[in-house]
Amino acid sequence: MKLLTQTIPNGDERFSWSLSYAVENPSETVSAEMTSVLLQAGAVVDLRRSDLNHATPLMIAAALNYAKTVRILLNGTNNTGSSVNTRDGFGGNENTALLYVLEGKVNPASGEIVQMLIHSGAHVNEINDEDKTTPLLAASKQQFPDSIFEILIKAGAGATVNDHDKDYSTALMYAAQFSTSPKVIHLLLEAGAKTDLADRESRTAYDYATDLRSKDLPQWSEGILALLSTHK
Repeated sequence: MKLLTQTIPNGDERFSWSLSYAVENPSETVSAEMTSVLLQAGAVVDLRRSDLNHATPLMIAAALNYAKTVRILLNGTNNTGSSVNTRDGFGGNENTALLYVLEGKVNPASGEIVQMLIHSGAHVNEINDEDKTTPLLAASKQQFPDSIFEILIKAGAGATVNDHDKDYSTALMYAAQFSTSPKVIHLLLEAGAKTDLADRESRTAYDYATDLRSKDLPQWSEGILALLSTHK
């Protein structure tokens, strides 16, 4: 590692590409160590991967739930940390790093990463121009715990609580379909979620919650239905 930092030319693009591949190492520990070394050696922190929808190293680390690597990339070197609101996609109109973590699998490190990204200036109301997904929509689809919703809403995500995706589904509709936590429903309602909105199939959040009850899932469906009923 020491030899690398002494021999890599500062800003050499070859090693900037190496950073992008080092980030996705199967070992989070190795990913963090290699990322640190390459940044110190002058690797460009936001170089995009054309084979991964023009994703940056930060996006890749966020998708993998590599909290240590995310922290290193955000801190960078000489105050040149990764650009937290850069978007991927041809033309840069799709996902940010925040959407990468929220569209991935729920992981114990997810909350820490979301907190770090927001602390570093991530826009909690950023919209993917392709499928119209917002952070709240992504969190609802992927069944993130209520703690994530608390973080997002506290940071101002309530401003897009009624935004819909390309299927006209809102965060409340997805939560009613997939969440096992009445608290998530409560948080969305308190943030201003409307219960009378309907998706492309003319179904509301209450309709989806009713489906849960019909599937013999009373342990949380009754609580969700009760919350939705009081806001109809």
